[in-house]
Amino acid sequence: MTTPIFASATPLFKSAVHIIRASGDNLESLFAPLCTLPPPKQLARRGLKWNSTQGCFYERALVVFSPAPQSYTGEDCVEFHLHGNPLLVQRFSDCLLALGVDGHHDALGTVLVGSVADHLRVGNRSRVETGLVGASVEQPPNVLDRADTATDRQRNE
Repeated sequence: MTTPIFASATPLFKSAVHIIRASGDNLESLFAPLCTLPPPKQLARRGLKWNSTQGCFYERALVVFSPAPQSYTGEDCVEFHLHGNPLLVQRFSDCLLALGVDGHHDALGTVLVGSVADHLRVGNRSRVETGLVGASVEQPPNVLDRADTATDRQRNE
């Protein structure tokens, strides 16, 4: 059994949409207080409601659920497509922490909505642990190199 984790799948700045991906065991029951997850592999609009010390929050988001083992990590995976306001993203991250989902933290204990690199490393670890075909330690740097490509020459290397 693995501890559920979350990380950003998109950069954290003002934008129309911000995606947070969570991965781990039993996410359907873990997220039950937040929303009803859609049927597997279907993107659906959900109202997310949560309370915190900062107040009561409501967000309309697109949510997709990929149950184990048919996900990138081999574990349950949920993506929340939120509005791209950084404060909203931080408050939603606080909510996930309160639900017991582990996020990434800086030296001051502030939750950092993790980078794609962090999520790929966790995903690769999970894929290796679950024995999914094609998983290898070399995959994340290669994927990250492709994600960081800025020129056609780099893309072709």
